[in-house]
Amino acid sequence: MRSNALSALVAAAALSAAIALPHVAAAQETASPAPAPGDGYLSRKFEETPKRIIYTAARSLGMLRGLQETDLFYRLRYKGVGTAYATAKTGAWKASPAKYYSEISYPQGGLRVDEDLGKGREIHVLAGNQAWDEKDIAADGPPVGKTKVMTPEALARRQLFLAMTPYGAIKAAHANIAKLKLTSQPHGIYVMTFPYAGATMTVTLDRNRRPSKVEAPYVDPVLGKTVLSFEYSGYKDYEPLT
Repeated sequence: MRSNALSALVAAAALSAAIALPHVAAAQETASPAPAPGDGYLSRKFEETPKRIIYTAARSLGMLRGLQETDLFYRLRYKGVGTAYATAKTGAWKASPAKYYSEISYPQGGLRVDEDLGKGREIHVLAGNQAWDEKDIAADGPPVGKTKVMTPEALARRQLFLAMTPYGAIKAAHANIAKLKLTSQPHGIYVMTFPYAGATMTVTLDRNRRPSKVEAPYVDPVLGKTVLSFEYSGYKDYEPLT
């Protein structure tokens, strides 16, 4: 199963600084202490090792800040438009225009998705180890509903989606660096495989050390066992309007 739903993230994928968001479903943010020497991303000497490749990937994505080059990338928002397909037992799936707006807070594992896939506006939320949907949403307004319905069955799926964003994939790779396998390919491309949530995640880095493809096993409610694949391209620096 190939998903292009996040392809609109490419315009925001190389943000060089975190973006403050007003509506992330998460607890109060607390500043993370600087990592002890040897525990962080820092790896200046070039070696074809997981630590060095992850370090250059984090730098290429603008995640590292300060003299200690600490990961201070906290928040992200992105939006996009595309096509959604309604499932059908027979015949072609019905296509409908789709749009979405997402907000992410990485330290708290927060994800808020405001989407319309042809059936009206829906709000899906992840906050750490809790997932819920929000109801009674205004037709026009912020991505917040008046009531919520807990959806524990969606928890693992939303956590996976968060980990498969470009920044989430590098964070997941760094968290599993001791078990990461690195494969070098022609033209400066690297492939990282590492355990994630009882399965294996695969991250392909382009010649600029930015994720071009992130893949992980996935059990789809319609397709069954398959591979979820997100592709990213067109990275560029984000220049906010002033």
